[in-house]
Amino acid sequence: MVKKLICGAKIQFIYKLTYFLFYFIRFVMYHSYLTLYVNKAMSKKLVIFLLFGSFFLNHSIYCQVKKFSFSDKTTMQIQGTSTLHDWTCNVTKVEGSIEMDSKILNKGIWSENSRIKSLKVSVPVESIKSPRGAAMEKKLYNALKSDKFPTILFTLSNIKNAAASPGPGKLDANGTLLIAGVEKPISLLVKASFSADKNLVFEGSYTLNMKDFDVEPPSAMFGQIVSGEKVTISFNAQINKSL
Repeated sequence: MVKKLICGAKIQFIYKLTYFLFYFIRFVMYHSYLTLYVNKAMSKKLVIFLLFGSFFLNHSIYCQVKKFSFSDKTTMQIQGTSTLHDWTCNVTKVEGSIEMDSKILNKGIWSENSRIKSLKVSVPVESIKSPRGAAMEKKLYNALKSDKFPTILFTLSNIKNAAASPGPGKLDANGTLLIAGVEKPISLLVKASFSADKNLVFEGSYTLNMKDFDVEPPSAMFGQIVSGEKVTISFNAQINKSL
């Protein structure tokens, strides 16, 4: 009799324990599933929020970037030397474009945070004019191989605030210069400022050796007068506010 009671008590205890464990495991599984579902839902919402946020952030940053051209007020000169005298040629046509934040032009202020996205400057070789007339120009065009390579092209790679010469609007510009079919990397110091009428102006100069671009310095008088190998290109580029 006693053994039967003990046996019955054990069975009842095991039954209750099994019942408790069953519902405990069921509760844990349900709670885990609920947590996973909530996390997934929150993750989806978070991803959607981040995607939309990224889109609107990028749109707000880049929607202001526009392309502008150079104004007719842009000037460029090429200075050199020769065995007889120094010489200067004027560039009568400067083409190209610049992509930048239009807010810079609207505000009329160049700051350390001002940025340029891209810049290209092209000069038709035959727009280079000499005060000494057509004979000198012909020699120059021949030296620059204008029949095969009619354009001189500068393409900006990057530009940043100048470290060696800090100051308002002083910039280190790096890019490539293409002359007579030969392309070389160059670096130059450029100053960005605004004129009295609030036009953005880039000023600078760059000295190069013509032979680095496989250009033979022009000569005259059957070789008695020979240009020096080095020339300096100076520019004052003004940007059109209108597209």
